[in-house]
Amino acid sequence: MAYVQPNSRIEFFDDIGISQDYNDTLYFVSTAAKDAYFDNINRLAHADKCYYTRDNRGFVRVELPMSTLIHSQYMRFKNTSYENKWWYAFVEDVIYINDNTTEIKFELDPMLSWMGDFSVAACFVERQHSETDEI
Repeated sequence: MAYVQPNSRIEFFDDIGISQDYNDTLYFVSTAAKDAYFDNINRLAHADKCYYTRDNRGFVRVELPMSTLIHSQYMRFKNTSYENKWWYAFVEDVIYINDNTTEIKFELDPMLSWMGDFSVAACFVERQHSETDEI
């Protein structure tokens, strides 16, 4: 079996204003626009030279202290040895393993992971109204 150089990159972000229920999300016209947006916003941390990150596994361990990642709410990762695509995910939990290792539980965000690779057709937006006018 051939040895694969660990060269995946994982980036962590704090609150970027989107929600897991997709009530709040971002829209980009292309993959390049999406990637450029995330290249230019503030990151909490990043980890380079990571082993392959499986999008369906649901967790990853990184060599970063928990204190650095405790406020992570969103992440993206790229497995450079296999594809040149950023995968986007919601951070669900940050777990202490030891002083230099943290486990991140995540759920893949298919909307942003594939945005730019599909086009949105004309659609109907159903609006909801409150039953009362109370705040």
